[in-house]
Formats: sequence, C-alpha cells, structure tokens
Amino acid sequence: VVACAGDGCFPLNGQELAFCVRTAGPARAAVGQEHWQDYRIAAAVLAPKGAAGVWYGAEAGARVELRVVRGEQAVLSLKDAAGKERVLAEAVLPRLAALTPPWRRVALFRRGGVTYGCVDGREALRSAEAPAPKGKCGMVAAEGEAYFDDVRVMDTAALAEGSDVAPGEEGSERCLERYRQRCF
Repeated sequence: VVACAGDGCFPLNGQELAFCVRTAGPARAAVGQEHWQDYRIAAAVLAPKGAAGVWYGAEAGARVELRVVRGEQAVLSLKDAAGKERVLAEAVLPRLAALTPPWRRVALFRRGGVTYGCVDGREALRSAEAPAPKGKCGMVAAEGEAYFDDVRVMDTAALAEGSDVAPGEEGSERCLERYRQRCF
C-alpha cells in the first residue's frame, strides 16, 4: 500500500491521481477498534483492471466485503477466518461513460438486520445472511491495481433514513454538530 500526498503522483491514462492510496492486490488495510459495531464504511474506489472495495469485521474473524470489479460489477461476500469466500450477492453496475476508468463510491453497512452495499449513492446489493459489523474495518484490493480516496467510517445512527450518507456528507451545508462527532 502506497499513499501519495502531492502533485505528480500516480499517473494513470494521462491524469495524475494525487492525495490517494494505491494498492496492488491482494492487499488489505484496517482501521478501528475491536469494540466497534453499527458503523458504515465508505470510500471512493478506482479498480480499472482489478477488484477492490471496503470490508467490515464480524464474529470469529470473518469479514464482509463489498468489491467493485473493473468498475462494472459489484460483489458482496463473506470470508471466514481462513479466507474461504461465499458470495452473498452480485450485481452489474450502470456504466459511467463520462469517466474512463470510473471512480466508484462504495458504502457498506447494516441496518434493520440487513447488510447493504451501495455504489455511487444507490443500493446495489443487500443480504440478510451477512453478519453484523464487529471490530475493525477497512479497504481491500482482491486483485490488480486499485486506488482509494475519501475513506470514511461513521455510526449508522447518523445516516439519513433510506440513504448511505449523513446530512453534510452529500455536500450540503446542513451538517449537524452531533453528526461530526460520530465520523472518523
């Protein structure tokens, strides 16, 4: 995992990707504490020739992953402590013609006994089989080169009903004081 914090970093198809993290899969980064629960992890992901996304920890060393594959497909899976994977849901994503390769904003959280995987602000996948978040969370590059930006972890209580964002995250000026205190 390599981080870049200035101009001239990571040239890709004629554009420079500054202020982001670059990985080569398989790779995984973690944030958080073992006592964390009831949170949403979100990030901007660019995986033009690979698969990358976000994950949250669960009981017994398992983790739930939401990955974007080459910007065209979303996969929600459960991995046990040994790394054995079970796919819980898959979806084809709408094409973003204006952006090549496309950055995708992914968010993973659980609400009302259902785990949601959102891509670009819309629900892409859901599963009642996925366990609840417990412990650390982070970014994952399953294969190929991937870039990450704008990683955020937030208490799900701060999310707007029926949405994967909290007031203020969508770019408005109406961020309430209590929401800022729940964001890492």
